[in-house]
Amino acid sequence: MDNGVVVREIVLNYEGPNSVGGFTGATITALDSIWLLTSRPPKLNLLNFEGEIVLEKEIKNDVRPFPINYLFVFAPAPLIQYKQTIFGPQPLLEGHHQITKEDISKYQLAYSFDFGQDTVVWHDVYYSENYWDAGKKLSDFSWSKDGNKIFLAPIYDHEIQIFDMDSGKILNKKQVKSTYINSFNYVNEIPAGLNEGIKNRILHDRYGSFLFDKYREVFYRLFNPGYELLEELTMEELSLIDRSKPKTGIMILDKELNVLGEHLFGDFEIHSSSNMFVGEKGLYLSLNNENHPDYDENHFRYRVVRFDIEE
Repeated sequence: MDNGVVVREIVLNYEGPNSVGGFTGATITALDSIWLLTSRPPKLNLLNFEGEIVLEKEIKNDVRPFPINYLFVFAPAPLIQYKQTIFGPQPLLEGHHQITKEDISKYQLAYSFDFGQDTVVWHDVYYSENYWDAGKKLSDFSWSKDGNKIFLAPIYDHEIQIFDMDSGKILNKKQVKSTYINSFNYVNEIPAGLNEGIKNRILHDRYGSFLFDKYREVFYRLFNPGYELLEELTMEELSLIDRSKPKTGIMILDKELNVLGEHLFGDFEIHSSSNMFVGEKGLYLSLNNENHPDYDENHFRYRVVRFDIEE
């Protein structure tokens, strides 16, 4: 980070014995360990830094209404290693338009793979019972680890759940609402076209990444208030605004998930979809919003954020 020099490149193979065909995301958990997900069928793979697969495990679930045919992982919800177990997210409600409110209780959102015992467990972690009370919200979440606990923060719900990795149980749930988030996107019917679906995502509020700051012992919950479009845009323009959100804010929470403060950044100031991390100096948020006049695809630019919280 200091001098911008690439220190290591890992070549992924898409053919042969070390193939990662159907690659859907990965998390580095140690200096020579990359846990990587592939599809067809869904598998959890352990790679070393030479790009060699040293372990693989197929992930199945026979309880959910629709069979698992796709697992993925991305920055807001990484794979988490605790002792000899890898915890993975499965946030999507497959068959959104076919299932009912009652079916949500069959969609387990987290699994674990104990690579010492070679066992896979799906945990009783679900969206809240009232998740679809007002309509069919979309499904997704971010999560972050603190000690032996995972904090699961839905993108389209205020409630945060605390999961204990030792017992494999939910310990607590808490409503953690931003004052800026008041209108979620309900998709009760298939949109008339792709443009309409994208417009609705832009128009409505949502939460974003949830991160723990071990240096200051606080949590950050990003959010994206809805944005009103004042003119007709092409599919490409809409997709760009959906990917690099116009409005981004941040909540600061203590370790008991009490709200310490909130801040709303300027329009198109922050790229909040990805490319953020916590460091000793603060929270690094990307300034590479693709809709900002100063956007430069050739450089990574960050705003280092620290908050002074009065007692």
